[in-house]
Amino acid sequence: MSYLQALLVADARRLRRAQRSATHRHRHLTKRPLGLLLWQLGAEPFTAAAVAWGFGPDQRKIAVPGEPRDRELAFRALTIVARDFNAWFEGTGRDEPPQIVVANRATLALLARLGRRLAYLPTTGAVPADPELVRFGRHLRFLADRARHPGQQLVVVLTDLLASHWVTELSALEMQQLPALDAAIEPPRGQSAHEAAREAERTEIGPVPAAEEDGKVDDLLSAFNAQRGRKTEEKVVAPLRKPIESHYGRLVDRGWPFLWRCLERERGYPEAAHVGRRWKDDLGALDRHLDWVVTKGGHQRTRQTNAQAAWTLRAAEDAVRLLEAEEAIDDPLRMLPTLLANQGLVGKVRRVDRENYEQGPKRQVRRPLVELETAERCVLPTEKELWWTRTADKREYVITEVRHIAKESRSIVVLQLETSAEQELPTVGETAIFSVHHLGSSPPLKMPKKAPWTHREPEQEDVLPALDGATDEGRWE
Repeated sequence: MSYLQALLVADARRLRRAQRSATHRHRHLTKRPLGLLLWQLGAEPFTAAAVAWGFGPDQRKIAVPGEPRDRELAFRALTIVARDFNAWFEGTGRDEPPQIVVANRATLALLARLGRRLAYLPTTGAVPADPELVRFGRHLRFLADRARHPGQQLVVVLTDLLASHWVTELSALEMQQLPALDAAIEPPRGQSAHEAAREAERTEIGPVPAAEEDGKVDDLLSAFNAQRGRKTEEKVVAPLRKPIESHYGRLVDRGWPFLWRCLERERGYPEAAHVGRRWKDDLGALDRHLDWVVTKGGHQRTRQTNAQAAWTLRAAEDAVRLLEAEEAIDDPLRMLPTLLANQGLVGKVRRVDRENYEQGPKRQVRRPLVELETAERCVLPTEKELWWTRTADKREYVITEVRHIAKESRSIVVLQLETSAEQELPTVGETAIFSVHHLGSSPPLKMPKKAPWTHREPEQEDVLPALDGATDEGRWE
């Protein structure tokens, strides 16, 4: 926990409500995203006992298979979801890029499990699966994989979105309960965040049901299976399914408003400047996925090759660094932990020398200087590389001199720009922030020409030497 987070937690306790940890919204929200709520059977992590989907608080559909452990009934219900989802996700009937909104990480994990279950079903043979269902599974697999990419915005997990923009007294586990987190952020009048969250956590939002609700479903399923026998025809099971549909309808109606309430509150904050760059990357990944799966009908690998895993890891590492840099540059509150950790400095520009020259290897080269007066004593060493937040995508500055003002806490810091190329410089009198955050790319990843022996199959089986013969000195009798 950073110093800033500790301070905000103390403020949340004192003021009896969550405190904002960002002045901007660091995720893109489309005008009309698709909301999803799912419920599973308590002990069946690969089942979808109910799926609700829709585009607003007053618009939702729900599919309930009745008995989700029965393949035919489960796939029939999921096919209804798949046809709606595929038509929207693949571009039919939408006027903006797709975005999925789910309540918590557990819902995302259930979508990932359903994707793995559906994506590899055979579409030919004795029991062929509907191609719509298979494509649905492949889309879910893509979204689950993309959701692990730092800063992605195709999938909005509301508990993560809120937790990254607010600080509360709740633990990390408690913050995955959306109604409790929502109550801590905006408690009812006269209640503290803690009291409101304690009451709100009784509202289940899935996908794992509470023990009481799971017991009710067990009784309903027992009656449903006893009445239908082994029949799966829709005309037989549809009337028998009504009590189960009513049960899940009540659960969905209790949780559905929280999705849109939390989403609209976050939409009211201004979007950070670099959000568009990350959204563009998301859309590029989406286009590649749709071209491969829909246009070309390609299959997805069940696991990555060694090289693919290395590239994926490197991309995630770069994305983490870039996400932290962009958020800090865009948002003063996000920059504070960097300054408190002595990884940057802020001060008033006293002087700018555009025509400073230094001796290079062969000739004099221009190296502009910026002189900064800090309000606090600077503890950064000389030769430290920093980037001005306004030109964080360009060349770095190096601290060349630090002078402490006697009997005061202020310092004079001189920074030298490490290029003679034309580059914007701070102006005298403005407040400038320099930090370790930059937007440049990392060095290219160089893969070995031959995979290390730890990552390849043995070229030939090792043959153990025989233990018989004159050289057998350590033989066991």
